[in-house]
Formats: sequence, C-alpha cells, structure tokens
Amino acid sequence: GQVLIRLRKNEVKDLEQADPSSMELDEYNGMADCLYQQYTRGGFSSLFQGMSSKLVQTVGQASFIFVTYEQMLALVANVIESR
Repeated sequence: GQVLIRLRKNEVKDLEQADPSSMELDEYNGMADCLYQQYTRGGFSSLFQGMSSKLVQTVGQASFIFVTYEQMLALVANVIESR
C-alpha cells in the first residue's frame, strides 16, 4: 500500500511540474478511497502503473547483493581452508 501511495504521489508531483496550469489534483479520503478511484478509472493494471522501473531497480539490487554475498562466502571459505 505504501509503495502505491508513494508512486501515485510522485506521479502527481511529476505531472504538476511538467504543466502546473493544466493540473487537476484528485481528492482522496484515505488509502482505500485512493485505491478505489484508481481502480475505477483505469482498472486493475492502473494500481501498478509506474512500478516497472522500481521493480527493475529492486531485482537488480537483489541480484547484486546475492552475487556479492556468494562471492564473499566463497572467499572466506577459501581463506579458512588455506589455514
């Protein structure tokens, strides 16, 4: 929920910065209302709009951490075995 709200807030901010004169801000009465309005306007997929770049970032970061961890583990194992 927090990610959806943060992405929606950033989307509104980006649109406002692009063209402040044509900006129509939506009024929400809480998170449930925000999700409901998003769903009614754009369907289920609109709830995940803009998340692809965050997903790519998260997967890349997790992959890097996993590979680094495995390499460090192998290095420590080699050092211990060589003693």
